[in-house]
Amino acid sequence: MLAVPSALGQPKHELSLIEVHYQAGDRFRAESEILRFLHDRPAHPRLDEVELVRAKLYYQEGRHRESSLMLFSLLDRYPEGAAYRPGHRLLGFSQVLQGNWDEAARALRLGGAAEAELASLAELARPPPGAVDPDTAVAWSTFLPGTGFFLLDRPGRAWAAIGLNLTFTAGAAIAYQQDNLGAALVLLLVELALYTGGREAVRQEAEALLARLETGRREAWVRERGAPDLLGVGIRLDFGGR
Repeated sequence: MLAVPSALGQPKHELSLIEVHYQAGDRFRAESEILRFLHDRPAHPRLDEVELVRAKLYYQEGRHRESSLMLFSLLDRYPEGAAYRPGHRLLGFSQVLQGNWDEAARALRLGGAAEAELASLAELARPPPGAVDPDTAVAWSTFLPGTGFFLLDRPGRAWAAIGLNLTFTAGAAIAYQQDNLGAALVLLLVELALYTGGREAVRQEAEALLARLETGRREAWVRERGAPDLLGVGIRLDFGGR
């Protein structure tokens, strides 16, 4: 446990303590020191930078919506200052990861993004290569149960679903022809449950595949455009005597 009693009452040391916890990955202590600083020093000239560190902590935890809300508030209250451009850039990255393309473009532009970067953002908003439209996969399984899994490169599941549906459909037809209406009804209800469940399973798997591909592309995009560097420092300590 860090013990820095000399930091009390000295803004320079308090900022340093925040950065020590940030660099150590101790997010709880870093946020505690941030909240203490914000409460005790509401007029400090680096208050916007301290608030930006807190938004970085939430971003690193994957809490992008909360990080974005912090950044919207911060940038609205501090339209100038050291946190302005990096704050907009972090907000842009957070919006990219959430798929909010208009907000992402606006924030990145205010954060100093070049036109080439914004053009690549437009490309990122398109469906990723290898993705399967969930509605298309469901349409295949609606026409012939189980076939939507072929689009998802799951032939084993596709053939299993086709086999089960055909088995219960044939069983219901045979039972009906034999005047065994009770068995026919039971088999038909089972087939209906398989059919409905199969369509939902195809949709869920297509949506999960799409989400994985989108998440991977978005994370790679922000990483390649400097997110690790932006997050590598909480608050710079070259602040002279403040």
